[in-house]
Amino acid sequence: MAEHCLDGRAIASEDTLQTLLGLDAAPASQTAVLTIGPGEREEVDYRTLRRLTAAASTRLRVEGVARGDCVALLAGSSSGWIAAALGILRLGAVVLPLDGQGMASGLEHMVRDSGARFAFVDDSHEELARRLGLEPLALEALAGGEAEADGPQLQPSAETRAVLFYTSGTTGAPKGVPLTHGNLAFQVAALRSARLVQPGDRVCVPLPLHHVYPFVVGMLAPLGLGLTLVLPKALNGAAILEALGEGRASVMIGVPRLYEAVYSGIEARARGPAKWVLRGLLAACDLLERVHIRHAGRYLMRPLHRRLGGELRLLACGGAALEPWLAARLRALGFDVGIGYGLSETAPMVTLNLPGDCAPGSAGHPLPGVEVQIRPNAIPETAGPASEGAGEVCVRGPNVFGGYLNRPQETADALDADGWFRTGDLGYFDRRRCLQLPG
Repeated sequence: MAEHCLDGRAIASEDTLQTLLGLDAAPASQTAVLTIGPGEREEVDYRTLRRLTAAASTRLRVEGVARGDCVALLAGSSSGWIAAALGILRLGAVVLPLDGQGMASGLEHMVRDSGARFAFVDDSHEELARRLGLEPLALEALAGGEAEADGPQLQPSAETRAVLFYTSGTTGAPKGVPLTHGNLAFQVAALRSARLVQPGDRVCVPLPLHHVYPFVVGMLAPLGLGLTLVLPKALNGAAILEALGEGRASVMIGVPRLYEAVYSGIEARARGPAKWVLRGLLAACDLLERVHIRHAGRYLMRPLHRRLGGELRLLACGGAALEPWLAARLRALGFDVGIGYGLSETAPMVTLNLPGDCAPGSAGHPLPGVEVQIRPNAIPETAGPASEGAGEVCVRGPNVFGGYLNRPQETADALDADGWFRTGDLGYFDRRRCLQLPG
């Protein structure tokens, strides 16, 4: 039995999402998912989420879905989407998250390649599901569905597939990336061990859940800690600000483009003399951060923080590299910034830059139990000018997938015999052993 030590706790290779997610750990009356929109506020507590999850699992069992079968999710982010995903996992089936805005040819390939027959849908995606050859199952029906709470429960192993994401390369059809219960359980345990979030945190997730980063970091990990998820009804600036404020979010899960838009919006609101005041305050706060006097921006820019609900303290960033200047600006505004690097094939986190750890913009240190190797003789052809000591970033560990679905040649190209995954990214370690990803 392989074990990986995370903050003193041994994570066994047999651990699955069932053993680490544990929705029963949270108080039944605590809010699990809070959805906020214009004039709308929907709260689903953990008792209800457990019931909806069981109803989704029961519905699939009635339809004849078996362990290992793929079930698509074709809907906007919602408490129903989350319950359906958890219900699929509960049954031992495989979640296939689909982007309803994706190209029809790509979606058709994913459905055909995965072998999915059913899809949980909302009203706006039912017709699309039928065009893709999927039998639609209404998310809205889960609220009135029967749940076999004491029905037969499958116990998937760590090697059992849990989720199938598709990643598009520069050429060819999207490639299926199967992630196992063991891959995802390791990620949940690693993020828990990092202690980025705290008991009582409310986590705003203004990203579509069909991507691996929000699925794991924004949904599975917070639910595994019994926290509250805050979902904006729409994914635009006004809706996100409303969700942050009304939802009293203390953590936001985002991507660089989102944070750049937030910062640009702050700058745009400062006109005339206020612009020079803002720049002066940012310069002062940045200087204080550099001499390890942290969070001055929370006090010097209190009106801004009140507009965001007054409790937002941590901005978690993944999905792409965060520019060092933007990371520094966000810190100067008084926020902690946590930066992660990873790919779909690594479930997704490889490294993590905790607040105050590595320099702003760095990808940080590898997660405990994850090996990162720089291969100078294997610089990707697509890489720009290499820094000294740079090479291709290769990863090995319990987070790494086992190969692309139905793609033996691509699998052989990406994974060597010793289990090292070639990311195709250019990187190097600096003197503090922090991973840098130039360009």
